[in-house]
Amino acid sequence: MAMLSPAEAVRRAKLVLGFEMPNSEMTDSEIRAVIRYIGCQSREVKYINHVPQFSPSCLGVMLLITAVEFPEFYSKYELSQEN
Repeated sequence: MAMLSPAEAVRRAKLVLGFEMPNSEMTDSEIRAVIRYIGCQSREVKYINHVPQFSPSCLGVMLLITAVEFPEFYSKYELSQEN
């Protein structure tokens, strides 16, 4: 399995989804679609009734990519949590 930088993962997801705008011009729903697409590519995702169930490590990757590539979105929805 190839390792990708967060920027490359987002670039590839945007290509598949047909999003051509810079990250800074993406809407919240487009950002959600990109991050969901990236998460669904994980081997750890299980599908129940065609709905993806993300593992904790998969969620961690999704949050990391969101924080790095979409920091305003990450802050806006208070995705940073301390447990």
